Amino acid sequence: MMKMVLSETELQSKLNHPNIAKVYDANINSSIKRPNGNEIPVFYILMEYIECGDLFDFIALSGKFNEDTTRYYFSQLLSGIEYLHSNGLVHRDIKAENLLLDSHFNLKIIDFGFTAPKLGKDNSGYLYTWLGTVGYMAPEIHRKMYEGEKVDIFAMGVLLFIMAAANHPFKAAIKEDIYYRPFINGDPDFFWKLHEKNIPLLFLTMELKDLISRMLSFDPSNRPTISQIREHPWMKKETSKSLNIYQDFLLRRQQVEAAKKKEQEAKHNLKNTSITFGGKKYRTAEKDKEFEGKQLKKYQPIEGLMTIQPYYLDEKDIMIPISKYISDRNGNFQLHHKWMKSFIELMVNESKIKFTVEVMEDGIQKYLVVKKKEGSVISFIGMYQELIQNIC
Repeated sequence: MMKMVLSETELQSKLNHPNIAKVYDANINSSIKRPNGNEIPVFYILMEYIECGDLFDFIALSGKFNEDTTRYYFSQLLSGIEYLHSNGLVHRDIKAENLLLDSHFNLKIIDFGFTAPKLGKDNSGYLYTWLGTVGYMAPEIHRKMYEGEKVDIFAMGVLLFIMAAANHPFKAAIKEDIYYRPFINGDPDFFWKLHEKNIPLLFLTMELKDLISRMLSFDPSNRPTISQIREHPWMKKETSKSLNIYQDFLLRRQQVEAAKKKEQEAKHNLKNTSITFGGKKYRTAEKDKEFEGKQLKKYQPIEGLMTIQPYYLDEKDIMIPISKYISDRNGNFQLHHKWMKSFIELMVNESKIKFTVEVMEDGIQKYLVVKKKEGSVISFIGMYQELIQNIC
């Protein structure tokens, strides 16, 4: 794990572009001294300070962008990814959460953990690893043979839709997804009809719809290159000025901070609550922060409960990212009772962890219950927190 982190930071430190977050230093063999004089080993990453948070929060908490603003940020993203591609690399995890805003509200690309040579390890021009974030992953990634530049273009198309609509275009680029199926069937117009029916006040220009449709094409050969995107009629229209962006996003930042404060207050109030199923109480995912330091001994055996997000329509949807998480760590994933309950055995840090996953509901909300059966408490907590990040 440490070697992967060091490799990522070394790569990022060599990149020099105004829309890519700068890494200055990293050390996996450092230490810090505690007040009592004891030294503990740590690793650190020193990177530029990017203070305004991620693009996802600005969209989710302050609303969609108009097309001039969308074009402003999309142009910055395009510039950063074009630079990356020109250096023979592909990102493979472009998403709103991996785009930060600095003090002037300029975009900074982060998280190069999935970055790879665009020609692949065998110089064939293809990559074969199933990775990324499901909602941004191009359909060919599921077939485990794809061109890196084409999947980056696809992910940018997803992000372009999200900025303009404050919604996801689909859950996954697979035929089972009713929103992506029109692209597979060669009928992107039906995709827009579905969204205009279900998203209030979704009014996008024909030029923007055309560009997004091209970037989300099922056939990667039909997706435009970055040069072709720059020449698209939508890109030739007026773009917001940096001063207007700054003024607008100062107000948006206030909205974001107010919404986050309200969310933190709600989480604080939730700390002393639990949810009961079958006469048994489960603590919520928000209480994970209590699983630190000396408090660890209080929670054996460990059980955690997290709220299932509304875009997971059924148990199968929620199990797909879980099974991906397990397979990436060479674990065994066994399903019982169809998709309602699962038994999982996973190797973490050379120690065996066994846990179960079950979907429950209280008539209003669905929950994912994760119960430790065997293994280290600390390893389980680390796994559980990673799992939350992967599926929430």
